[in-house]
Amino acid sequence: MNRLLLREGEFLQEVARLLDATDAACQRSADVQAKAEGRRPTVSAIVAAVHAGLGATARSAVAAPIIFEAMNLTRLDSHFRSYRGKPPVGVDALSPIVDAATPASCGRLMLLCVLLQSLKGPEAAALALRLARLCWESGAYHVQLEGFTTIQSFIAETRDRPLGDEIVNFLEGLEVKHNIALSSQLVEILFAYGRIEVAYEGDDIRAEIDEILHNPIDEQATIRAHSIVSNQFEDIISEPYYTAVASLSPSDKIRFYAIAALGAPAYGLTNDWLLTELARSGDRAALPALEHWATHLDSEGFYRQGSTACYLLAVQGCASFLDEPPQLADCQTDDQAAWQSYGAIIFWMYRPQLGDEEVTARCAPHWQQLTGTLLPAAADPLYHFFWSGSSSDQDGWPVIVRILKTFSDEARRVLEWGLQHSDSLTSIFPGPEREDRVRKIINMLEIVGNAETIELLRIYTDDKILGRDAISAIKQLSSRL
Repeated sequence: MNRLLLREGEFLQEVARLLDATDAACQRSADVQAKAEGRRPTVSAIVAAVHAGLGATARSAVAAPIIFEAMNLTRLDSHFRSYRGKPPVGVDALSPIVDAATPASCGRLMLLCVLLQSLKGPEAAALALRLARLCWESGAYHVQLEGFTTIQSFIAETRDRPLGDEIVNFLEGLEVKHNIALSSQLVEILFAYGRIEVAYEGDDIRAEIDEILHNPIDEQATIRAHSIVSNQFEDIISEPYYTAVASLSPSDKIRFYAIAALGAPAYGLTNDWLLTELARSGDRAALPALEHWATHLDSEGFYRQGSTACYLLAVQGCASFLDEPPQLADCQTDDQAAWQSYGAIIFWMYRPQLGDEEVTARCAPHWQQLTGTLLPAAADPLYHFFWSGSSSDQDGWPVIVRILKTFSDEARRVLEWGLQHSDSLTSIFPGPEREDRVRKIINMLEIVGNAETIELLRIYTDDKILGRDAISAIKQLSSRL
């Protein structure tokens, strides 16, 4: 019942101030990290971890994701008013909350979007446009997405009206090619307003594909190829693009995907899908793209799972064709060196026709580094491998599982040191993930731990955040050993 109170306008000012305070705390934390590490987490990464609750620690330690999760439950319940007999909060109550909002008040903006989406009328639609402008200026992916969703809820009553024209003019001035989710939603909105027509026929698209395949590859060709591949995922215009790509022979399709992968931005949301197709093809034509993604690791984008998956998939794919592991183009820090060492380990694990003894011998120098001078940087890659569900190998095993099962002793040394020195761990990625990383270290120790690990874990059984995971790991290890 309590989750309905905000919908009715109760405690609205208090919750808005709480979310503002959360944003301010995030900014202070980002300032500290920027000063200590020389880099600042992106606003998209902060919002994803804190407000959207994609960091597991945030779900238990921060109020914002709890509030938004409760609000989403009422958004799904179209009959919520019948429970209390009260109408939802109106424009008069929301307008002062919008007046106090800035592009930096991400939590407040997301709250307003959720509340406004259930309203109707010209005043609410005009407020939605104000809100969408602020959401876009925030630069945070989840906030921008909510802004688009809010605009979308007012299409029917603003189409062919002056306010609708104002909304379209705003939307048409936005650059969204960097993000397929935002791009797809923008295309849907503009199509609903009658501003987009599907101008391409399948034959035209196929002709463009053939032109790309039969001419020298330059940067423009890779961008055009990636645009065609990405348009397969744009709901409104996808059909002719999908048909044209599907008509290619298997070998031409892999060649085309390889060209497209070279034109993909580092933060593309479909990059891991594209690299999965290339890595599993077994076609040497995929190698230029695989080498590119195995030597370039995006550490600044908000989609870290995708960045990790792309690297892992590319290294696996390279193992079928190269004689030595690919090296990162930029490898100046211990964090980069740790990723490169794991890349070499994965390369030799997936190198065809190598026996277990040779794999162990090839990987030994890299484990020596990871369990030696690189220990402070060695646990974090395993944490990101753990979260990267798109990086399964051809047998369906996640890469992290294969590492833990093949090199249990080495991984245990890295993880136990990381648990005991969690404050000293470093990461190639900026962002507030330290506590969640420790929890996942405990989860991985549940797989590779031994009797000594059980004694180490007992230290954490009374910890408010880590206790439950530590107890679970002890039970699993005790039953197995």
